[in-house]
Amino acid sequence: MNIRNYYLNLKKLSELDESLQIRIHEYYRDMIYNKQDKRDDIAESIFNTLWHSGYLNDVREEKLDSILDEDKSINS
Repeated sequence: MNIRNYYLNLKKLSELDESLQIRIHEYYRDMIYNKQDKRDDIAESIFNTLWHSGYLNDVREEKLDSILDEDKSINS
């Protein structure tokens, strides 16, 4: 898991009440700290929770979507 490719979905986070925003941000922070501390199983579990709940965005996926989007492609 390369967490450098992911970032917190602030748009989705802003749709939550403040206490849930704080909780999700804490999960994100815990994921990063656990990864840094080489507790990969814990980091991956938190990642999966955030990813499958829609609270993480994938930079690589966005770049691919942008390239494949006909409106933004070179051939337009």
